[in-house]
Order: sequence, then structure tokens, then C-alpha cells
Amino acid sequence: MRRTLRAGLLAFAVVAWAGCSSAPSYTSIDLGRDLNPDTLKRYEAEWQDMRKEGHAEGMATLEDTNWWPSGILLYYRRATVMRVEGPEGTKYHVMSGQGFGPLCLLYASSTHSTYTAKGERQSGMAMDSVLLGMLAMIHSSDSKLPDGTKEESTSMHLIHHILNVHEMDSHTYWSFLTMPNPVGFETCSDHSGHSGMDTHRHGPTAPAEATVQPGRK
Repeated sequence: MRRTLRAGLLAFAVVAWAGCSSAPSYTSIDLGRDLNPDTLKRYEAEWQDMRKEGHAEGMATLEDTNWWPSGILLYYRRATVMRVEGPEGTKYHVMSGQGFGPLCLLYASSTHSTYTAKGERQSGMAMDSVLLGMLAMIHSSDSKLPDGTKEESTSMHLIHHILNVHEMDSHTYWSFLTMPNPVGFETCSDHSGHSGMDTHRHGPTAPAEATVQPGRK
């Protein structure tokens, strides 16, 4: 029995380790404020490293943490930093989320913010879900208007969306349960309308015009 238990724990540890992204791990930042100079320098350095290795696409994953195997049973952590070059210049899309319990059933939270090349925060979205939304689900969003004022909105739900399909610009996130959750995937198309996956030194990843939260209206 003990050997079986040890073997099971070892197997789980190996799978959990294998699920971690090969990209530089995500460094936590305050998603409610502008990016500080040190964070911008780190993002630029990561981008320059990718350029030196031949990556010249308009979208790139600078940092990524994805603990999907452990999330199936216990704890899920997903956080990414996307650099996007578009008609409006360079933007950074940062998402950080975590969930507890099998398939994040007990509690899940996710926050996403968009920044300009200067580190100014333009918009943000957040989600909190308890018992897959059956007990409670809270969505909030905010954006900076052209005149500089801040527009905010909040909504609460008691029935979870079993199938979530959320699209924003060229980025789409599909999920069969609440976000964040291992049971989900991303698709995208670049600014020229070509659909596909962005592959570079960190392996296949889903580049995003905006990293989005499933379960949002």
C-alpha cells in the first residue's frame, strides 16, 4: 500500500512538473495600477531576447505559468504576459488566475489588465466564482475613456455558464467550466486575418489580442 501511495505521489509530481510552461515564469504585479519602470524594463528585455532568437511576430508570450495538471485535483495557477503589436502600437495583456479544489470547483478567481507601451493601464476585467458559479459568480470590468475618466461595471450571477465562449479582437477562449480551469483552450488569428498558433522558443502558445475571461457577458 505504501509503495503504491508513493508511486502515485511521484507520478502526480512528475505530471505537475511537466505541465509547467517552458516560458519564463510569470512575475506577479499589481494588476490594478500602471506598470512600474522595472516591470517595463523586464518585459522589454524578454522581448529583445526573443528577437535575438529569431522571433519577429506581432504577438508573443513573454511570461507564462500554467499548472494545469495539479488543477485537475487540487490547485490551478495560470498567469501570462502577452506583447501585441497592432495598429495602435504595442500593448501588454496580463492575466493572472488561480483556482482551488477539483477542477477549481471550490473557488476560482481571474484578473486581466491591458497596458500601453508606456505602462499605462487602459482596461481590466476580474471574475470570482464559488462552486462553479452555482453559489456565486461576480464579474467586474473597468476601462479608461478618451477624456481620462474611468468607467466601471459589476455583475453577479447565481447560475454558471457550463460552456463559455468569449471572443475579443483576435483572441477567443473556450472553457467547459469556470475560469481559470484546466478544461479550456485558446484560439486566435493575427491582424492580417490568418488563423493559427504562435510558435517560438517557448513552445506552442495561443497569442492573444486580449487574454479573456470565460464566463463573462
